[in-house]
Amino acid sequence: MPNLAPQFQDLAQALRRGGICSVYIERTIRELQDHYEDLVADAISAGETPECAQARSRAALGSDRLLASRVLARDELKRWSYRHPLAAAWGRSFACAAAIPALPVMFCVDQRPLIVRWTLSVGMAMLLTGSMLLCLDAAIAIR
Repeated sequence: MPNLAPQFQDLAQALRRGGICSVYIERTIRELQDHYEDLVADAISAGETPECAQARSRAALGSDRLLASRVLARDELKRWSYRHPLAAAWGRSFACAAAIPALPVMFCVDQRPLIVRWTLSVGMAMLLTGSMLLCLDAAIAIR
């Protein structure tokens, strides 16, 4: 929100912390800016000074706390993870648990020659160790 009026920055931050989608934050701030500018223009045309008109217009819109509470009361404007926190937590946990076994595979994709070498080495070591154990088992069984 680059062209955000300074008087609504705190409100936008409160809405963002409350879990409101950024699209709705921008829309709300734009509408409030439009109303604010209309109220200031009406007050100035009625003969008030610009500073007084700005102060009255901001007071007429309401405090940031009041505006934020009204927007935050509407659950349909909140992000999915704020509306369903338990499902979002389960989904994050599931995604992390599913990604853990995939991480070594993703790391090893570029290391194919190394993997082949290690696989052959481990296979040969298992074959040698297994044959030695079989020989020892046969020697013990004969005795």
